[in-house]
Amino acid sequence: MTVTVTRTNGVNAAIGPDSTVRGQVRQPDGKLVVVGSFSNVNGVAQAQIARFNTNGTLDTSFTNALSGGTSINGVLYDSGNLVIVGSFTSVNGDGTQQSIAKLDTNGVLEITIKNRVAA
Repeated sequence: MTVTVTRTNGVNAAIGPDSTVRGQVRQPDGKLVVVGSFSNVNGVAQAQIARFNTNGTLDTSFTNALSGGTSINGVLYDSGNLVIVGSFTSVNGDGTQQSIAKLDTNGVLEITIKNRVAA
């Protein structure tokens, strides 16, 4: 599947997740975070979440440490953090983070959400 992002400044960027994109959010710095049920983006391992620079290239500085799941179904940006929901059992090695997690803008686990939802 190829998703084409067209920006108002005329830059067209083709991004290539290998499966379904279920959500996206643009950060205040213009970078685009996409989530879904993909495993790779443009041949690079990016399980379920990836971030793109403003020019459409894959942002390799974004931490992706999800495991034990099949999909992130939604993402939102809230007060400087990303909140993700979906079917996963661990974030950054923390097995208590199941189905919902709060990440900083670089993808690192920010705050443990105490109310776990079963995956």
